[in-house]
Amino acid sequence: MSRRGSSCTGRCRTSFRSCSSGTWTGRVPAARRARRRTQPRRRLPSPEATREALGRLTRGAPTILGRDLVDSETVRFNKYLDLLIKWNSKHRIIGSTDPTWLADHLLLDSLVFLHVIPPTVKCLVDIGSGAGLPGLPIKIVRPDIRMLLVESRQRRASFLKTAVRELELVDVEILSERVLSVPSRWRKAFDVAVARCAGDVESTLKLGLGFVRTGGMVAVSGPPDPCGVKIGRYTVVQLPGGRTRSFVVDSA
Repeated sequence: MSRRGSSCTGRCRTSFRSCSSGTWTGRVPAARRARRRTQPRRRLPSPEATREALGRLTRGAPTILGRDLVDSETVRFNKYLDLLIKWNSKHRIIGSTDPTWLADHLLLDSLVFLHVIPPTVKCLVDIGSGAGLPGLPIKIVRPDIRMLLVESRQRRASFLKTAVRELELVDVEILSERVLSVPSRWRKAFDVAVARCAGDVESTLKLGLGFVRTGGMVAVSGPPDPCGVKIGRYTVVQLPGGRTRSFVVDSA
């Protein structure tokens, strides 16, 4: 069917286009534009809730790290938490703005990666970093690690650039590319690749192995059980509050 002069009536189910009486406008329908304008911003949590979340983080971190957070780390985590909440109130970059959930399920969970990656790691790539998880929490407590954050979605990549600047982190690069389109100079260039996995674990492991040099490793968190994992090694780490976090680890 021709796009011009067609006899189509009503709304056409095509991306980014609408039609009326056969006239293709190439515009988003007015009703949809109105909905976008009237969508309310997510309510910001109270300062008390944010302080309590930071307290949970500072109390939970020693269980994972084996030491207390130093003042500079606490300041950076506070700024990072604030950035996550403010950005998510306008742009949905994470699943919730509840500070307690952020502290428990994002920040502390990210630090647990340090239980499965070698302490000698010098350079690390975070695949599908999203809002910087787990890469930025790891960087805050291990500033010696050089890091590449790979995130293809522009809005999240913009957040990462803002966070790295606001947190005054050095030796962190952000690459706004799909994982399969990453330039060859980054291939086989890292000691460790990490990822929070919500999909196919085996595929994520294989993608990660493309980034690590011989003798390096890939650590993927998220699989609820080892069923169906044909490669790699499954391990479970205990978290503060009685929760657990599972990982699949594989070596190059």
